[in-house]
Amino acid sequence: MPSGATVADVLARYSSDQATPEWALPAGPVGIFGRVVRGDDCPVDGDRIEIYRSLSADPKLARRRKAVRK
Repeated sequence: MPSGATVADVLARYSSDQATPEWALPAGPVGIFGRVVRGDDCPVDGDRIEIYRSLSADPKLARRRKAVRK
């Protein structure tokens, strides 16, 4: 990405490169190394942009169900 690109620019570029629709631009928060950022923030070289999505299942409930099955 060119210098001065924003987080939103990076995500738009990535989602346009993907063939699957589930990689559309995220509606939820995004971050860089665990810190929530806005779309107009500029990442620096080496930053990892993270897409935060809601969990599909409650982890506690999933562990309980797994324990019951065993």
